[in-house]
Amino acid sequence: MYMCYAFKNTGLFNAEKKIIAEITENSGYIAKSVDDNDDPDFNISMKRGYGGVAIIWKKEINENIKELIDGGNRIQAIHIQQGDKPICLINVYMPSDSKNADIEYKDTLAQIDEMIEKYKDTHEIIVCGDMNGSLG
Repeated sequence: MYMCYAFKNTGLFNAEKKIIAEITENSGYIAKSVDDNDDPDFNISMKRGYGGVAIIWKKEINENIKELIDGGNRIQAIHIQQGDKPICLINVYMPSDSKNADIEYKDTLAQIDEMIEKYKDTHEIIVCGDMNGSLG
């Protein structure tokens, strides 16, 4: 069995991905940032992010890992080749504290549902991450 570590970060910006590369010298990783589709304004102090996820694994299994491009900046997924049926590891950071949290939460759930439907016949599926939500 392979060992992968999935984590979320509430403030991972694209420019900060190099930090993950530095601390994972003997590991492989894949990450999504809150600003992957935008350029942040570095003329002001960097605001707190509202998403970003990453998955880290030992370099020895690099050849068994492929990024899956599904999901927005709150979802990171990888294909792990092992045995007859590969694993689809979905790491998610659910929104819980914003003025649009309800809409964002439902949208993120819909993205996860789409991924499960897409990979259910070909992969073992593992969903992990921060599933916090708010009834408020």
